[in-house]
Amino acid sequence: MANFTEFTSAGVYTFSLELDGVVRNSITKLSGLQNKTTKIEHKSNSDKGFAIHVAQPGYREWLGELKAEAFANDSTAWADAWLADSKNVKFKNGKVTMYNQAGIPAHSWTFKDAWVSEYGIDDFDASSASPLKEKITIVFGELTHDS
Repeated sequence: MANFTEFTSAGVYTFSLELDGVVRNSITKLSGLQNKTTKIEHKSNSDKGFAIHVAQPGYREWLGELKAEAFANDSTAWADAWLADSKNVKFKNGKVTMYNQAGIPAHSWTFKDAWVSEYGIDDFDASSASPLKEKITIVFGELTHDS
């Protein structure tokens, strides 16, 4: 594992989500950083006429939808910046960083050619003491694992 420390294996991580330079540190849930390598299969005959089946790794495919949840607070600038012009979708870039218990970056992923496909906030309920959460879905065209 990249940047291994004594805290890395503890299983307690925090995340930040950066959208065009605006960082949101209170990410409580994150999904969609998935990788798939396609399989290429060939059927043919060996030199001796026996039927053979060969499987090889194909191209790597990043599944292009990232979902994040964060506690709602005064700082919703990252969503505002992405949703400000809802009539004209603009491609943007971002980064997800995972921090270990000591607050040291353990992994990061950069996504490009992205746009917000969904944004919402939990229902308002004055009878509940639960904090509100914002939810955002980002569709991206390219994802790279930096470290």
